[in-house]
Amino acid sequence: MTDNNYQKAAKLIDLANQQNTSGHLAKALANYLKAAHFTPKNPKIYSSVAVVLTKLEKWDEAILAYKKALKIDPTYSDAAYDLALLFQSLDRLEESAIYFSKVTRLYPSHTDAYIGLAQTSSSMGKIDKAIRAYEKVLLLHPTNSEIRQEVASLCARNGDFKKAGIFYQSALILTPKDPHILGNLALVYKKSGSLTLAEKTLKKAIKSNPTLPHLYYALAVVYREQGKFEKAVVALKKAYKLDPDLKNDYEQLLRPPQNKTLKN
Repeated sequence: MTDNNYQKAAKLIDLANQQNTSGHLAKALANYLKAAHFTPKNPKIYSSVAVVLTKLEKWDEAILAYKKALKIDPTYSDAAYDLALLFQSLDRLEESAIYFSKVTRLYPSHTDAYIGLAQTSSSMGKIDKAIRAYEKVLLLHPTNSEIRQEVASLCARNGDFKKAGIFYQSALILTPKDPHILGNLALVYKKSGSLTLAEKTLKKAIKSNPTLPHLYYALAVVYREQGKFEKAVVALKKAYKLDPDLKNDYEQLLRPPQNKTLKN
């Protein structure tokens, strides 16, 4: 590549960047491609081409452009990440996961790539892989309460209620008295059969925020399973008062259990 070719490419790239920003996408695309003619080994040009093609909704061509950038420079993590996002937006999750994984190998502290990998893995039902990806995020950001809640939710989805409880509890240390975390922790206790703990935790959640109808509804369900039907009615009436859309659930839960021994 001669200095003259480099200068020509640089001018075309500057012009294309301006056109891309101002929405003149066809002109931007043409000038990026002209620049690529002068500097064909510059992977960033093909990445820019891919960005414009994505805006033009020419998905297949955009994918090819990203892949061309990565063929020139296999360590180009930005192109790999953008390609992973594109595959994710197209619901091509297997391919998305491949490129998110590639980014994490190239750039082991790339938080968003681990999150993307976790999201795509979860969507594909690969819960263990999603949990591992989120745990990598927590190694980088141990005080991230939201990620701890994501891990807890996935553990519960996987049937590991003990681990789910641990992660919800650790999230509570970071954001004490959060009613949503308390509510989710209570559901984990309920699913694991610890109804007394579920009741106690829901009461804490309601004390923290008495305006959330789903907390009263969850408490009513717990009371019902404990055989405390009158208390269930009281809790459910509070839920219905806050959210009249719960009417069908309200009426169904008010029916006494049939042919079922109530717990003390």
